[in-house]
Amino acid sequence: MKACAVLLATAFLAGCAGAPESAARRTDAGQDEREGLVSEPIAPVPEPVDISVDAGDRELGAYTLRLFFDRTLVRIASIDSTPWFKPPDYNSQLFSSGEVTLSAYQTERGPRGRTVVARVTFESLGGLQSPLVVRLVTIVDGEARPILGTSGASRDKVP
Repeated sequence: MKACAVLLATAFLAGCAGAPESAARRTDAGQDEREGLVSEPIAPVPEPVDISVDAGDRELGAYTLRLFFDRTLVRIASIDSTPWFKPPDYNSQLFSSGEVTLSAYQTERGPRGRTVVARVTFESLGGLQSPLVVRLVTIVDGEARPILGTSGASRDKVP
């Protein structure tokens, strides 16, 4: 019985040692390919950019803003909501257009001051960065009265 266990352990360990070198072949990129799988370098995940609006001392009720970026250098990979305001509406078909509008409203009491309303992750198309411009179109309080507010991003170059 002990000999059988030793044989099983040896066979198991031999199987874990990997495929023989003859089973591996090189791809054009110089990477090993085993069983149809090609290992590729893992690209770093870009940090999202915080998009904010500032309603000053008034409660934020609704906003519309536009993001401008160079569509030949980057595209939007995702737009995520934050816990501080209702998720924004946007058209995901415009993620590669160079201009995307974000808009949201909420009927409950809104936050005052600077509020991060979205987190936008950009993807580089060739390893380069693009300037990012955030332009506030409309900002109103919970009573739909206009606010003299501002908008911004946590950085001015993406990704």
